[in-house]
Amino acid sequence: MSIFGESMLKKLKIGDLVSWNRFVMLEDSYMMDVPPDKKRSFGVVVDFSIIEEGNRDVAYAIVLPTGKSAKPTKIFVMSLKIESRNTI
Repeated sequence: MSIFGESMLKKLKIGDLVSWNRFVMLEDSYMMDVPPDKKRSFGVVVDFSIIEEGNRDVAYAIVLPTGKSAKPTKIFVMSLKIESRNTI
């Protein structure tokens, strides 16, 4: 069985600078866009994980976001855009 997000997973490497669109998940599952000046987040890929969800393997990147109090965050790889290769 193939991994959902496998094509993007093959393109990413640890140390890549990536960006992704930010959104807010509300309690009733609606997504609300954040203000336009804060739409994109940036970070560096530090690891990868494959998690089984609904009988299918799904690829995630562990990303260290930019910012003072940033902590590693799990992000679906298909949500990422590579900004530059091997930053670290």
